[in-house]
Amino acid sequence: MSKPHKKILFAAGGTGGHLFPAQALAEQLKKQNPKYEILFAGANLSGNAYFDKSKFSYRDIASTTPFGGGYRKALKSGMILLKGILQSLRLLSREKPDLIVGFGSFHTFPILCAAALKKVPLVLFESNAIPGKVVRLFSRNALFSGIYFSEAKSYLKGEIVEVEIPLRSAPAKGRMSKEEARLHFNLDPSTPTLLVFGGSQGAKRINRKVIEMLPLLKSAQIQLIHSTGCEETAAEVALLCQTLGLRCSAKKFEPQMEIAWSASDIAICRSGAITLSELLHHEVPGILIPFPAAADQHQLKNALFIEKQVGGAVHFVEQTLTPEQLAQSLLSLIAPQSPQRTKMQEAIKHFKAQQKKADLGRLISEFLDT
Repeated sequence: MSKPHKKILFAAGGTGGHLFPAQALAEQLKKQNPKYEILFAGANLSGNAYFDKSKFSYRDIASTTPFGGGYRKALKSGMILLKGILQSLRLLSREKPDLIVGFGSFHTFPILCAAALKKVPLVLFESNAIPGKVVRLFSRNALFSGIYFSEAKSYLKGEIVEVEIPLRSAPAKGRMSKEEARLHFNLDPSTPTLLVFGGSQGAKRINRKVIEMLPLLKSAQIQLIHSTGCEETAAEVALLCQTLGLRCSAKKFEPQMEIAWSASDIAICRSGAITLSELLHHEVPGILIPFPAAADQHQLKNALFIEKQVGGAVHFVEQTLTPEQLAQSLLSLIAPQSPQRTKMQEAIKHFKAQQKKADLGRLISEFLDT
């Protein structure tokens, strides 16, 4: 029997890539045991569009990255981090969490530092093939670090467990048919559908490359779901598609990505770990354009894993990708009965069948309930 009122503090912040799986895991744990108390802490959660403030209690903690900007920037960053560590120590003394679950990035550094100082039990989660600096630093203090890509193991200390990425909205493949999903977006249920998005914040360069490519698809049988990250760009895409005679659904942000994935045959997207886990979950082959400024080139590493080891995508370098190359790759994949797309889908299914990843929520419950 579990003790009543076990408290879990989620250290998470920054982009949707950190906050979406953190919130998905929190929801899973509450369903597993309603007695769990959930508290989020991180930098600027109160102003973060990807954090559901109506669903979870939270505390803002001062933090910043100390890297880049020279001596003055480093000194100022050090003072902010010290303030955040003191805030975190007071928070842990007051709340007395039974477990802290950390999702990396400097948005969580002060909390994880305080956890190490007070010896609060800690679990870390790293979704990328190359772990971030914060996860690397604190992995030696963790009960275990949950990783998605096996390559991450060589960068971390302590116990490592390969786990599934907690997915937002707990999407279930097959819950909505492809035809029903397309109708949800007012698209034709029988037309091949392309999904374009650049992660939670959008991607200006992917948007621009797709806009430059669309005129090359004028005679193709294709329609578009595009999450742009920008209202003006969504309107530009919608107008262009109308001019070209292509059906589309273009929005700044798509809150029901599980339906967008279900509607789609091919995705053009970045290669953040959360995006790739959804791509694999929904078995949608991808044209991946890694974010070139990602720390340690982890998006490139992620993309190469999906392309070379899974066989479920092709990747292009953003700086050299032309509209003609993008159109050629897309048309070969989205064509009816495309052998390349079929091969990729089969490769994804085979990869998933071979996986024996643990359930992170179940591992946490087992620790708390003993």
